[in-house]
Amino acid sequence: MNVQVLESGFTAAEIKLCIKSETGISVASRTIRRWRQALDIRPCEHGTYSSKQLDALVSLAGWLSTGRSINHFLDVHFDLLTEI
Repeated sequence: MNVQVLESGFTAAEIKLCIKSETGISVASRTIRRWRQALDIRPCEHGTYSSKQLDALVSLAGWLSTGRSINHFLDVHFDLLTEI
């Protein structure tokens, strides 16, 4: 029997649900794609995202909800973003 271990991770749809669950904000898929591009977040070979990537996107959603900008987020959280 051939057993394949699947990589764990979060799909784009799961990221969208997590953002809504954590922040109470419903974000359009195209907006999340734009955020991923701004943060240089790319899926792994299985098409999923890591928990660090998810955390960065949820943090960004909360950050933006307070009226701050993506560029300010990038400046303040540069160390976090280099780890994802």
